[in-house]
Amino acid sequence: MTSTAPAARPSEPPRDLAARLFRVLCPQFGLRAAGDLHVAVPVTPWYAGSSQGDLACQISAAASRRLDRDPCDPPCRPRAGST
Repeated sequence: MTSTAPAARPSEPPRDLAARLFRVLCPQFGLRAAGDLHVAVPVTPWYAGSSQGDLACQISAAASRRLDRDPCDPPCRPRAGST
């Protein structure tokens, strides 16, 4: 009597297959999940904080880097030495 190996069962797809495909097909978007809600957001800087003040500080610091100025300088106050 000869025995044959059992037929290989097809493997199940990875649980994150849909997210992997999304990231490959839509690289200009990031995929976020909040519970059962999935959100596609443009891949740009995004900020998270424990308060609106934290968010404002992060956004201000990022804008200051883009404008090449000190983030501690208020936008309406002239720089030292300028008239």
